[in-house]
Amino acid sequence: MMAGTTHWTHLLLFTAWMFFYLAYQAHKINSRNYGRARL
Repeated sequence: MMAGTTHWTHLLLFTAWMFFYLAYQAHKINSRNYGRARL
């Protein structure tokens, strides 16, 4: 194993986690706005 492999793996996992987290937050905000618009 190369020494830098774990660093890149953690970086990729962190980037993927941030992407999904931000997408989830945007989804919650959009759902809240759609719910308010329906009412």
